[in-house]
Amino acid sequence: MTEKELRKLNRAELLEMLISQSKEVEELRAQVSELKKKLDDREICIDQAGSIAEASVLLNGVFEAAQAAAQQYLENIQMLSGRQEQICAEMERKTKERCEAMEQEASEGVEKRWAEISGRLEDFYNEHKGLRELLGVTGQIPIEKQ
Repeated sequence: MTEKELRKLNRAELLEMLISQSKEVEELRAQVSELKKKLDDREICIDQAGSIAEASVLLNGVFEAAQAAAQQYLENIQMLSGRQEQICAEMERKTKERCEAMEQEASEGVEKRWAEISGRLEDFYNEHKGLRELLGVTGQIPIEKQ
């Protein structure tokens, strides 16, 4: 399976592949264990192998197959792990972008609201300043120095 095809798979499919590979590795390990036991018990039939040299070659083939399967399993795990890290990094980047946009929007809202409140306060101050001056001219309320 090519890397492009792997990238198209969803998480469930990747996990199925991983489980399948795990089962295959376990089966191969069981075979290796069984063959080791037979070797230890000296139950390898010389008739099947033809000679001790051929038996050795057959056993080496089994061990090589088991090693290849284990190597393939590890490569698949590393590839899946790398893909998962890419997905997490992309999610983190998108989350940061959204946070920055929300922060910018909030900042702009605060500035707009502050300008509105400042304007209202300025208007209020100016309205009361005129009233103070008007009342100060008639002599009812003294004008306070500001």
